[in-house]
Amino acid sequence: MILLYGADTANVIKEEIESMLKSLNGYTPTLGIVRIGANPADLSYEKGAIKKMESLSLNTKVFEFDESISSDEFLDEFKKINADKNIDGILLFRPLPKHIDEKRVIDALDEKKDLDGISYKN
Repeated sequence: MILLYGADTANVIKEEIESMLKSLNGYTPTLGIVRIGANPADLSYEKGAIKKMESLSLNTKVFEFDESISSDEFLDEFKKINADKNIDGILLFRPLPKHIDEKRVIDALDEKKDLDGISYKN
């Protein structure tokens, strides 16, 4: 059994990320957080993700949609976010409301932007 120390491991990962960022020659990646509704657990996770991104000097853009959005409307908006060249990674909060066709949304997700590995191509 290998014993890992969380803080030490986190510091190593942070150093690796900082090193990778230096190789981007001043380009700052942007995370797109996509959320429907205001579930307290989602808001808490979002807050933590934003804080972590800020600690690494990375950008975050939150895309929040009302729970009343239709499946087709959400898919159209999601495709725009996915196609945005200024968004480098997407964090899609799930589960989506029951009336949203999650399979169609995941099918639309560019696997290169899929931070959670939820796309069927990953």
